[in-house]
Amino acid sequence: MEVVESKAVAGIRDVKLNMKSSCIICTEDFDSNAHVPKVLACGHSICFTCLDRMLNAIQVSYVGDGHCSTGFECPTCRQHMQIPDNKAKGFPNNYQLLESIAPQDARFMSCFACKMNGPEATFHICRECTIKEYNYDVHTIIDEEPPIHPDNYTCCSTCVLKDHNSPGHTVIDYVPIRLDYQCKKNKRSVDVLQTQLVEKFSNVRTILQTLPELVKRKEAEISKIVDCMERAKNRQMSDKIFEKYKMEMETVIKILEGLERDGGKMNKTAESKLKMLEKDTQAINDMFCFTEKVDLKEALKIPKEEKEESFHDIESEEIELPDTPVSIFKTTKAFYFFYWEKFTLFIIWIFAVVMSFVSHEYKKISKK
Repeated sequence: MEVVESKAVAGIRDVKLNMKSSCIICTEDFDSNAHVPKVLACGHSICFTCLDRMLNAIQVSYVGDGHCSTGFECPTCRQHMQIPDNKAKGFPNNYQLLESIAPQDARFMSCFACKMNGPEATFHICRECTIKEYNYDVHTIIDEEPPIHPDNYTCCSTCVLKDHNSPGHTVIDYVPIRLDYQCKKNKRSVDVLQTQLVEKFSNVRTILQTLPELVKRKEAEISKIVDCMERAKNRQMSDKIFEKYKMEMETVIKILEGLERDGGKMNKTAESKLKMLEKDTQAINDMFCFTEKVDLKEALKIPKEEKEESFHDIESEEIELPDTPVSIFKTTKAFYFFYWEKFTLFIIWIFAVVMSFVSHEYKKISKK
């Protein structure tokens, strides 16, 4: 009787522990998704969905001094409490309740015989039936890979009691087999990853060994690029110097053309003047040829003493000659040669300036 009573008490205790707590408002079981239990200031728990709906429905009230009241009452004990700024999300989760309602094994399976679903802790494997049906011994799973996954030949506790509870059947719990299978599978994955890691590490070491050579090669390429840039820069400077030289030469050519044009006009003017002077000179000479020679001394009848004094005065004084055609000819010819000399010197000076500028720019490029 005591044994029966103890079994009944244990059954009641198991049922009580397996009972899931639910929300007092919507009566839905708490879970880790939409019905997460939220702890209020009074200690009671409400699911997140109901708490959020309730807080959004509360209307804001104002007291006499203009203060805004945002409090609400617990639906269980009617204790008043303040609403956090982020409303329902501001209340903490009831992690103790979440842990108590969480299943000990969240992995569920299906029996291959009766197709009933249940936690994997209630499933088993019959060794003899597995050998008969699949030609595979579950004991060899420790040393080799099974042909099919162990989940495909498991059976529930009901099927074990009904079909595998006679002599000649060796029933093994599924969880140790599954854990060993998963452990070996993980180990194989680790071995593959380790092999890949060793290969990658070898590649990295090879790259590190060749890195100095790669750096030198890249430095040489960079040096070539810099040289090309400098040559391009020098070529650009040469083009600029050539443009300046071209502009200067065009200016000089314009000046020379102007001087040539004006000099030609002046040359024609001088030639015309010279011809006029030659005609006047010829006319004067012709006039003297037809004039009688007169003795000025006799005509003027100057005494000997006075003549000597007069000649002495003439020799001692500078006589300003009038602008005769001969003097005009000499003056014009001298002016023409003076102008031509200055023009030649000016051309030489311009050429010297241009050559000096070109030499200076060439020295600047050579230094760079």
